[in-house]
Amino acid sequence: MIDSLIIKNNRGVFKHIAFVVLIIAVAIGGCGKEKTSRLDAAKALLKEGKSDEALKELEIEVKNDPKSADAYYEIGNIYLSKGKFEEAAAGYAKAIDIDPYFADAHKKLTDTFNLMPAPMDEFTRCQTEVDNNPNDPMSHVLLGHFFHKVGQTMDAINEYELSLQLAPENPFVVYNLAVAYHDMDLYEKAIPLYKKSLEMHPDNDKAHYNLGVAYQENERVEEAIAEYNETLKLNPKYGEVYVNIGQLNLKAEKFENAIDLYKKAIEVQPELAKAYYELGIVHILQENYDEALKLSKKALDLKYDYANAQFNIGVIYHKRGDLERAIEEYDKTLDIDKLYEDAFYQRGLVYRELGDFGQAFNDYLYYNKLLKGKTGREAPLVMKVEESLDDLKIMPFLRDEKIELK
Repeated sequence: MIDSLIIKNNRGVFKHIAFVVLIIAVAIGGCGKEKTSRLDAAKALLKEGKSDEALKELEIEVKNDPKSADAYYEIGNIYLSKGKFEEAAAGYAKAIDIDPYFADAHKKLTDTFNLMPAPMDEFTRCQTEVDNNPNDPMSHVLLGHFFHKVGQTMDAINEYELSLQLAPENPFVVYNLAVAYHDMDLYEKAIPLYKKSLEMHPDNDKAHYNLGVAYQENERVEEAIAEYNETLKLNPKYGEVYVNIGQLNLKAEKFENAIDLYKKAIEVQPELAKAYYELGIVHILQENYDEALKLSKKALDLKYDYANAQFNIGVIYHKRGDLERAIEEYDKTLDIDKLYEDAFYQRGLVYRELGDFGQAFNDYLYYNKLLKGKTGREAPLVMKVEESLDDLKIMPFLRDEKIELK
């Protein structure tokens, strides 16, 4: 994972809406087991204009059935009709979280955002600063930071480019432009910019680290290691460096070296979830499943939404032959990331082993759809009813962020 000096994990209104989603889930999600359907009753009440009574019915419905996307959608509609845009957006977002293909919820969420009073005070301030001081490079940098933070990377690049024209010798402007290009996987642009920023500011450990990552992602191993060593000279407790060098050793099947490096990462940075995750991968490959399970769970404890760690827990149970538990763990992966295509694929393999070809085929279709959306290419259909289950191959897909272990 690349590192940035100034981009922080804070998405303004989106973060706030996520918090509202959590409040709704806690307030009305519950854990009720009685299966009652209040959805039709709520819709009938809505037709009569009794929105408050309908909301109460929907609260009972989602308490009894926390996976009712339709109920959360109707909750969103009620709040939208009341002009409570944040609560409405939270309802639609929860519906989408349950059913990523809920087209009406996607549309209503977009409509709700468009109706909300401009929540982007930071954007307004940054844009006003640019308007008032168009020749100030830092005003463009600040606006670029905002765009980068909310995922509008091309807009960020435009602002950084404008800033660079005004301050071509500012190493931090050059560095942040490099990060933006790196995020777009445009290494041919990112690498020269990292190098230029280091010529001007050679003590920037993050620039050395990111340059090492860019080299590693381009399989320029010796250059990557050289930059990682420079990073450690400046910051010996940069745990991610040991993890990344460990990955290089792991790919070369130098397992003991990889283990030592991951342990070193944990020593200097005990809360680094990725180090436990990567160490767990080594133990999976060595079939030390008990230790691998412990490490994967530790990574998940440190980072509760670590989908890759949760996925690997499913892989461990799958490889142990505990198929029912493997399905549970793959389900949990999809709770974290609804679009985690490999979880659909692996779960499909489990269903196939269990002889549930309908569920298996359904998972393969989801996998194919997601893969095509991400890569533009079709996946080969590997499930055929007439094939022997003995031909089944479990594919662990042990991966992480931008650097993958094939």
